[in-house]
Amino acid sequence: MPILHPKVKKRWRNWLSRLLMVFLVVPLIKFIALLKLKFSNMRNPNTPEEQVAAYLRLEYGEDAEDPDSLQISDLTYLGRFNVDCFPTDYWQYPTSDQPAYATMTMRDGTTELSMTDEPPSGERLS
Repeated sequence: MPILHPKVKKRWRNWLSRLLMVFLVVPLIKFIALLKLKFSNMRNPNTPEEQVAAYLRLEYGEDAEDPDSLQISDLTYLGRFNVDCFPTDYWQYPTSDQPAYATMTMRDGTTELSMTDEPPSGERLS
């Protein structure tokens, strides 16, 4: 390998670093900024009703932006019931054929969401 003069090495390194900056670093920064912009518009649901509506839309493959998709106003809160020794909140939501229910259970520090066609049973807590 030929030995380069120190000034030539320095120019070569400067040229290479500029090339990397233009073709790798700048596009990467732009891509990260684009991702932040895209996902900053998606907020996490805060209330239980928002969580249930988001869960049901996910299960049914609906888009939250679609006006015909399930909305929070479509949910009817039925109360909190003792189911298998765990407090479980029930919501009824409209379907085309029969009543359907969404449940939210706090179990071991985690929130479990599910769908059922069984009406609430057990002792009503609130």
